[in-house]
Amino acid sequence: MDNFLGKLPPEVFWVILAVFGGIARYLHMFLETDKPIIAIKLFSSVFVSAFAGFVTAQTVILLYPEWVYVAAGVGGFLSTRMIDVLTDMAANRLNIKINKDIDKKNDTE
Repeated sequence: MDNFLGKLPPEVFWVILAVFGGIARYLHMFLETDKPIIAIKLFSSVFVSAFAGFVTAQTVILLYPEWVYVAAGVGGFLSTRMIDVLTDMAANRLNIKINKDIDKKNDTE
């Protein structure tokens, strides 16, 4: 069990930072609105934030490897907004048009 954390791949730490970012965002929202904490919303927020932070870290490591841990945390905090930013960046780079009206329609169903 010696040096267990040192044997973990860095991606594990990216996800942990993203989760903390997601929790921070959820708690910030809770403090701003005075709504009660709902466990399923907290869990889903953390899950989406972990994904967003991981994807953000994977993207940033290609450009600025020294910022990967910051990117994971910020990606987790921004959650779906960061996924939108990365999607837009990829679409622009690949010259693909994304119909955002379809996404908005799916969100309301």
